[in-house]
Amino acid sequence: MAERRRKGLCFNCDEQYVRGHKCQRLFYLEVTDPDGTDLPEEAAHQEPPPLISLHVITGIRSADTMQIRVAIGPHVLTALLDSGSTHNFVSEVAAHKVGLRFDDSSGARVTVANGDRVACRGVALNVAIRVDDDHFQVDCYAIPLDCYDLVLGVQFLRTLGPILWDFDDLCLAFWHRDRRVLWHGLG
Repeated sequence: MAERRRKGLCFNCDEQYVRGHKCQRLFYLEVTDPDGTDLPEEAAHQEPPPLISLHVITGIRSADTMQIRVAIGPHVLTALLDSGSTHNFVSEVAAHKVGLRFDDSSGARVTVANGDRVACRGVALNVAIRVDDDHFQVDCYAIPLDCYDLVLGVQFLRTLGPILWDFDDLCLAFWHRDRRVLWHGLG
């Protein structure tokens, strides 16, 4: 992946990756069991596996994405608000920096659309985060991330309730604890 990134190539085809690139292949991520076995039939009715959007894994940062400052304890991190990721993810470097503790995942891996597999260190449960004066608790999967310290996906966004998201001005508005909250992206 690093070689393709260095050459500026798409991670799924051999074309140059430029803003607005439309790859002809379907992008999806699949999380597999650490031992590679299929889950029993009753597992089909459980929560779907965590998926992360491809542009996050590739490490390509864009000014038109919604990035915010998030504090974990005294540490301030950069987070991407990403409706293309089902769960929340933390970079292994940031996780180590803030001292997060993880439930053992026994070698769980995330499969990226191009076939690469990314090791998942585990999941940190009930991580207390702060955005401005607002406090939340999130679960985060630890994976190698180059561009962001945190990715807050649909699992987090769903907790905000109805939101008004302006992608042109990079701002997000919602109600939290009986008051209107407005977050501005870093841009």
